[in-house]
Amino acid sequence: MLIFIGLLFFIVPGVLIFYRYSLAVFVLYDNPDKGVIWCLHESNRLVTGHKKQLFSLHVSFIPLLLLCEVVAMLLAPIVDIWAKPFIGIACAVFYNELLPHEEPAEVISEQAE
Repeated sequence: MLIFIGLLFFIVPGVLIFYRYSLAVFVLYDNPDKGVIWCLHESNRLVTGHKKQLFSLHVSFIPLLLLCEVVAMLLAPIVDIWAKPFIGIACAVFYNELLPHEEPAEVISEQAE
């Protein structure tokens, strides 16, 4: 029972905090002039309402990571060279999808009479 209480009080909030601030690095790359605290707040704002999608994205990589570990044990750890960047790029695309996009300006063309 004590282990279950420890799980509830430490691991579950830790996972929630991880997902809340997981996009802070991407925010910092886009806004290098802003401070770290601002980037953490912005990451929290972006992830609000999308934690389940981000969790699903991370869970979808579990088979890939397991496969890489098995292949790395048998052959060579060179397999991680393509797996880790793939996961990073997928998270960057997720971050980019959360950003507000500007509407393209309408092109007004003059019709020759």
